[in-house]
Amino acid sequence: MIGLRLCSCSWIGRNPASLAVWKPALSVPAILLVPAVLVAALLLRPGRDLDAVFDDWEDVSALARDSDRLILVEVLDPRVPLAPQMRRTWDSRELAQAREGRLLRYTVDAQAEPDEAERRAGRRAALGTALVETDGAVVSFRPGLRTAGSLVRWIDGVFEGLDRHRRARVGWEAGDRSDGAREGWAAAKEAVGDRRGAIEVLQGFDDAAGEADSVVRRDALLHQAWLVALEGRSFEAREALRRWDEAVEPTAGTPPARRRLIEALLLWVDRRPQAVLDGLPAHAPSGWSPMDSAAHGWIVGRAQHETGDDEGALSALEEASAAAAGPWWEEVIEEATEHILESPHSHPVDRE
Repeated sequence: MIGLRLCSCSWIGRNPASLAVWKPALSVPAILLVPAVLVAALLLRPGRDLDAVFDDWEDVSALARDSDRLILVEVLDPRVPLAPQMRRTWDSRELAQAREGRLLRYTVDAQAEPDEAERRAGRRAALGTALVETDGAVVSFRPGLRTAGSLVRWIDGVFEGLDRHRRARVGWEAGDRSDGAREGWAAAKEAVGDRRGAIEVLQGFDDAAGEADSVVRRDALLHQAWLVALEGRSFEAREALRRWDEAVEPTAGTPPARRRLIEALLLWVDRRPQAVLDGLPAHAPSGWSPMDSAAHGWIVGRAQHETGDDEGALSALEEASAAAAGPWWEEVIEEATEHILESPHSHPVDRE
């Protein structure tokens, strides 16, 4: 039987395609050569390590296209005091499991490459995490320091809404600016956690052609008020609510759930927790949607905590969690619960 000598090698540099030093190894039968070469080719192929931290956008985007993955962009300015803690979070086992089969890592130094960091994150940031398509389109961004659990829930939420986001993006980028397409694009952005992007799209209704009193536009005003209230922008939220009230014909009975929740959220922003509790029922009505029910428990729970009723607060948050409104609400409900368990009571005075 013919014997052939294989070689072993040691790589110099980070890239397996860089200079290699070859050394004679063992002599093996020729029949074993083909499988051995195939295995070696797979192991030594450039970019084979899908768990690596890439620092070259062209490399990572090409590999992400080939492996059908998104790109997890890690923006970090080493001067930020929390930088080491955030790096440990990105390196954690929880994040490694969340990335498996779905994400590749790309890191950018916001101090050395501020323009590249802004391009990949979609905004200026010294510390943050983005999920990005292979063509560079930012799907969602989380600023600042985050726990591993928070980032995992965020990643799960993005992938839950990703197909919807991609479909809406196709129509939007094709030039469809109908009221339905605009509301759909905003809702798709919200579905992947891009609240600010959704607000910008909804604000575009003001300059768009079409019927100013259309049902879609009225609904968009309420949607916009809700999103800006969640951002703590009370003046904008109240203005959107005012316009919505003017556009909707007066009707007898209780205002829509979302309208009541926005009012309560604005009272919370104004640090009037007792007024929040006075304006909402103790429990979400049975006819409310899962999201409205989750929001109700979240708002009521935080207000009860601020008035000193931690037992009631935790009960309200349990009800919110039971509404099963999806990863986004799971994240904020868990964060509120952790805050109550770890923090002493705060008792702000209601400002009437």
